Amino acid sequence: MEKKGNLYVITPSDLTYEPIEVSDEGAKEYIQYVSKELAKFIGTIQFGLSFFDIKASINEDNKNQIDFYDGNNNLLYSKKIECPKNQIEYITALMKAQFSGEFKTDLGKICWKSEPIYDEGDNSENYYFNFKLDKYSKTLSICRRNGKIVNIEAQIYGQKDFNIKKLAVSELKGKRVDFQLDDVFGSEGNKVDGIVRHLNFHKSIFNNDVSASSRESLAYEKGNSLDSSHTSWDGIERDRITIWQDKERKEINVSNAKMLDYIQKILSHPRSKEIISYLEIEMEREFPGIMNYIKTNFNVYNEITGLTYEEDLDFENLHKSIILPECDLPVNKEKKLNRKQK
Repeated sequence: MEKKGNLYVITPSDLTYEPIEVSDEGAKEYIQYVSKELAKFIGTIQFGLSFFDIKASINEDNKNQIDFYDGNNNLLYSKKIECPKNQIEYITALMKAQFSGEFKTDLGKICWKSEPIYDEGDNSENYYFNFKLDKYSKTLSICRRNGKIVNIEAQIYGQKDFNIKKLAVSELKGKRVDFQLDDVFGSEGNKVDGIVRHLNFHKSIFNNDVSASSRESLAYEKGNSLDSSHTSWDGIERDRITIWQDKERKEINVSNAKMLDYIQKILSHPRSKEIISYLEIEMEREFPGIMNYIKTNFNVYNEITGLTYEEDLDFENLHKSIILPECDLPVNKEKKLNRKQK
């Protein structure tokens, strides 16, 4: 490997896992590089781990070392990034700074990773954080582009009410909000009588495609969904409502105004509000502070969740056709059971 200015010229002979000995000058250069790059990443690493009640900071004496603390400022773990031991690791580190690590606490195992995205502009990275304890885990994915966080996806796995809980919001190459409660899929999914509730909104920046959908399904047996979408392809615009009932599809062509109205109604329907409210409570409990951050920094989230439902008989008839009583949320099932027992 030969360095020419700020660039590295790599040949096939450089790509080997054979152990290498880096000169003192090369090691010093690498540590300086790591310290400089780590200083760029530490803010978002700390931001992500803060939702796990963990603090991260660069060690005052070793600029290539991260120290991790719990909420009471007790040191949990220190990660010192040292010079790689083989050629391909050394090249990869120089070409693309990646920082990752894992450590165990009394409560469970923490994993984290950051990686730059060079073709998306300066200060563009993806971050991944994970906490795991036995069959329970939670993950947080963050995308930062040009210094701004534009995507957050939080997921919780292995709880009794739903095996998978997901909330994702993005303003990266369009706008997207995704709410998901899933008790079917995953290694611990309920394949017999589990349920899925899914609400989604998406708007593209390329051709103004916009859509919303609401889905309810039972394990692998039965599934319904209501979709409202506007698409533009080859200069042809299409507005349509699509209803899926047990794999049977019904498509209704509507006007652009009706389509936009139905998108709002799908997102603001009381049954959709149930999913939104349920997930907000779950996410805030598992990732303290995340809902305030999302509501403060993602306009699309507030645009979607702030919609008010206006009753419409035609839409109600369409929406009722996809409702599965078995997919009522646990709290609503308890209310119905209590009413029957009185």
